[in-house]
Amino acid sequence: MPRTAKRVVRRDWTRQDERELKRHSKAKTPVKAISKTLKRTPGALRQKARHLGFDLDTDGLEDSQALTSWVLSFRVSGHQAYCWIS
Repeated sequence: MPRTAKRVVRRDWTRQDERELKRHSKAKTPVKAISKTLKRTPGALRQKARHLGFDLDTDGLEDSQALTSWVLSFRVSGHQAYCWIS
């Protein structure tokens, strides 16, 4: 019998969810931990944070340094690099 795909259930963001996300951002909580707490994917958390006007750059300095050196090696703007990565 073929396996059926798990159905995605979308949940709206409540004000409490947004406040908690901002609190975790200020506390520099790792995205994986926030993801488990709020029961949302890391991508959804980053997207919502960007929409609210702040970043969840809590994965560590190594990732941002690697991305910066990669962007500089191609001599493109950060926006162009973001479009390539996405």
